[in-house]
Parts: sequence; C-alpha cells; structure tokens
Amino acid sequence: MPLAANLVMLAVYGQVALTLALLFMTGKRRINALKDKKTTVAEIALNPMAWPEDALKAANSYKNQFEVPVLFYIVCLMFMGFSNPDMIVAVLALLFTLSRYIHAFIHINSNHVIKRARAFFASALLVGLMWLYLLYSHILSLLG
Repeated sequence: MPLAANLVMLAVYGQVALTLALLFMTGKRRINALKDKKTTVAEIALNPMAWPEDALKAANSYKNQFEVPVLFYIVCLMFMGFSNPDMIVAVLALLFTLSRYIHAFIHINSNHVIKRARAFFASALLVGLMWLYLLYSHILSLLG
C-alpha cells in the first residue's frame, strides 16, 4: 500500500481510537459518579442529564464523534475504494484527526465553547476540503 494510503488509514485508526477512548471514559466517569453517590440510578432513569458534569462532558464528546467524523469515514472509504489517495488527502486526513483530538480534549476538560467551536470548524473545513478534492479527482478521471 502506498505511503499516502497508509497515512489515511493511520488517521482513520486514530479517529476510531479517539471514539473508543471517549466511550470508555464515559463509562468510567459514570461508574465513578454512581460509586461516589453524585447521582443515582433512579435519577438517571428519569433524566439522562442527571449525570455530573464530568460524565456529561465525556458523553457529549463521545456522541459528537458520530457527527462530522461520519463524513470523514465515508470520504476516506471513497478515496480508498475509487481513487488513490495522495499526500494531499493524507495530510488533510491527519489534520482532521488531530483537530478532533483537540476538540475532544477541550470538550472533556475546560469545555470552553469558543475554543471548542474553533476546533470543530477546523475539522468541518478539513473534511469539506477532502470532499471537494474527491469531487475534483472524480471529475478529472471522467475527463481523462
């Protein structure tokens, strides 16, 4: 497999690792909240927002991994299946994954909305550029 394709796959693996890490973090924070009696099973049964702040941050960050990153997974699959990803795609993919790590770090810690929004928009811009580059590549292949 060419270097660029391997780097795209590395970015995908990194995004999957982030998603799984947030899933396990959410579980750990929820278990700790129940053990520390910060909430009860009865409270969360009626109100899923009854978790303490740290558990909500992790859960929200985990849920967020199924929004813009879905577009990332699809565009990566499209590049791998229908086009040979080049270094432009590889760099965009790696930067996307890096921006998602930054976004998640902000989300689960300070949750500073402006900083988090910047990281979110960076990831959205990067995945948008990947889709535009795929379209451009597809048009070129149709013409030549």
